[in-house]
Amino acid sequence: MPRRPGRLPSRQWERLRRAILDGAGWRCERCGNGPPLEVHHRDRDRANNDPANLEALCPGCHLAEHDRLRDRPKARAWRAWARELTRSA
Repeated sequence: MPRRPGRLPSRQWERLRRAILDGAGWRCERCGNGPPLEVHHRDRDRANNDPANLEALCPGCHLAEHDRLRDRPKARAWRAWARELTRSA
């Protein structure tokens, strides 16, 4: 299966992803939650893999970033769950 233009091969992406997560101390750069984590393209251009364009986010913060409607019940519930999980850790 051919890759989409601008996408890195899997091994290269995994190395870059790990470097971003290592640089963030394996914590969400917005709320401080630990894994699971995702790498977000700040400018939303998946072809722009400059490390300055990438940030480590927990799924809740990533969802909220892409939703842009931070008051949506799903995003709000996810953030509440993530906060509770952090408190109990």
